[in-house]
Parts: sequence; structure tokens; C-alpha cells
Amino acid sequence: MSLKSVSSLSKFSDKEIELLFKSITLKFRKVGLEILLAPRSLEYGRLLLSVPRRSGNAPQRNLFKRRIKALFYQSQLFNLNFDWVVLAKSKIALQHDFNALQNIISDITSEISKNS
Repeated sequence: MSLKSVSSLSKFSDKEIELLFKSITLKFRKVGLEILLAPRSLEYGRLLLSVPRRSGNAPQRNLFKRRIKALFYQSQLFNLNFDWVVLAKSKIALQHDFNALQNIISDITSEISKNS
């Protein structure tokens, strides 16, 4: 895999976002979260995060985003054949600690590997 930088794991243009949502193939709903997967469009998978203001204040939203990005990189989800979309649907999503988020991600990756 040839990444220009780690920051390229979460960079999308407006057109790419539109195409990403049109090509969603898998949906997972966890407590306060909706995780959508689409076939990756580049040679590596990317991550798109959406955390609305109603979910919490800025420090809470930023902590959540940092945790998800860390898990994405640490678990090497960019090596899977998917682009990931993580949507925080409520305040409950931001209350997950790092271990809870790690369990959610590992559940999803194990389910993906079962279906492959």
C-alpha cells in the first residue's frame, strides 16, 4: 500500500463522498453509531466520520473522532477492501470509551471476515 500520509486516510472530495454513499454495501448499527461500508475506490481503504453538533460539545466530538481514527489506523482497517463511514447518531455514541469502540470495530471486522 502506498499512502502519501496518514492524513490521506480520511480525505474525500465532495464527488467522492457522493459516490461513496451511492456504493454502500454493508450497514451496521451499534449503540448510537451507524457504520457503513462501501468497496474502496483507491488502493487503500479510507474513513469518513460524521459527528453532528447535537452529539456533544467540541472536545467530546474531537475525542470521539481521534479514537475512531486511532482504531482505524491501529487495526489497519485501511488494508481491508472497504471505505468506512462512521456516523454518530446520538450523544450515546460519544460516551463509548476506547475499549468499547475497539470491541465494536472488532465485531464488525469479524462479521466481515465471516461473510467473505
